[in-house]
Amino acid sequence: MKLLPLLFILVLLILCAKLVLAMLQRREPGYRYKLKRLLTDNEREFFARLVGALPEHYVFPQVSFGALLQPDTSSRNNQFHRTRGTFSQKIADYVICTKELRVLAIVELDDRSHNSARDGKRDAMLKQAGYTVIRWHSRNKPTGEEIRERLQSCNGQVT
Repeated sequence: MKLLPLLFILVLLILCAKLVLAMLQRREPGYRYKLKRLLTDNEREFFARLVGALPEHYVFPQVSFGALLQPDTSSRNNQFHRTRGTFSQKIADYVICTKELRVLAIVELDDRSHNSARDGKRDAMLKQAGYTVIRWHSRNKPTGEEIRERLQSCNGQVT
């Protein structure tokens, strides 16, 4: 008779151990995430400036180069370039499109975090694919009229 309560306690301990083990296996591997704003205050102000200057166009912020570029399939190392970060993790600040979603220009807003050598490589990739890249420095942002003039000089379709 004394064996029955011990057996009951043993089964209960085994069940508790299995439950704890199952809970530990379901946990994330230690990563924690928090909210990140899509744009900084400076980027949001410039986004509003672009939208206001170009009402007949779409302005998309924070567009992945992976949505803009694809490796040339005639290149032997096209998978290497996509997966090794040549462009897959790069982000364009703003993409200006027609209402038919034809890209007119890639707009970059440079601040102190930008590096001219690195930016030159990014611009070369985009230009090789046929995109027009426009850079403005965040300390000297263009007016709405200057934005329209610059885009019009690129392809003559800005109204």
